[in-house]
Amino acid sequence: MSTFACDTFDSVRRKAPYCRYLHQRADPSPDANTHRHGLEVAVDVSSAYHAWIAGICKGHLGRTVLEVGAGQGAISRYLFDSADRYVASDMSADCVDALRRRFAGAANVSVISFDLRTDELDETFDSILLFNVLEHIFDDELALRKLSGYLNPGGNILIYVPAYNWLYGEWDRRIGHYRRYNSKSLSGVIAEADLVVSEIRYVNAIGIPAWFAFSRLGIRSRAQEADGTPPRGELRLWDRFIVPPAKLVESHVRLPVGLNVLAIATPPPAARPHT
Repeated sequence: MSTFACDTFDSVRRKAPYCRYLHQRADPSPDANTHRHGLEVAVDVSSAYHAWIAGICKGHLGRTVLEVGAGQGAISRYLFDSADRYVASDMSADCVDALRRRFAGAANVSVISFDLRTDELDETFDSILLFNVLEHIFDDELALRKLSGYLNPGGNILIYVPAYNWLYGEWDRRIGHYRRYNSKSLSGVIAEADLVVSEIRYVNAIGIPAWFAFSRLGIRSRAQEADGTPPRGELRLWDRFIVPPAKLVESHVRLPVGLNVLAIATPPPAARPHT
């Protein structure tokens, strides 16, 4: 697997093992509810973006799906109808309530309270989805290793994370990110969890300049929310006018950079039960 130039720059001080990396600006003990910050904004104004990412994931999902850290259903709303059984989970009571309201009429959806760090499940799935979740978990290797035990034979884990530690800023710290990843470090964590990378790619390259200005340079607009949340109006414009051409370009060309990394992990062949 090739290593891109930005990967090399981002990992210049990183060596194996890659798991349990704590960014130097990260809060080592974030509040358990920090991951909820700004979720309602993301759901309200980023529909095109979430539909785009869901479209990339959909072809890799099996008939039974577990989504860990589903939040308020930003991605779930575009994926649930492609599965026979879709379990949307979150550790936040507020998010669980929001998910139950959203999917009240969906017969194939179950909503559960689930903390990956401490809770156990009594069923297995064809696919497990982690959308912007792994960066919130300190022991990322243990989390993936635990989730692999909930896979059916031939199953997979879809992992979507923010990219590049050089883009780590105040917003990352505020919402409880321990780190950001690149293709090299995420592949390393997956391997350390005794899983195999079947596919890995960067997504949303066009988002890098805006994120750098917002998160690293601290550039704020007059429309900035009082709590630091990106402004709804500007996000809505980005979602309407920037996301569609970005989706079109990246549907034809795999770019070597991106604001996010998407990986698909599977158990190694020897670890897959025989049918």
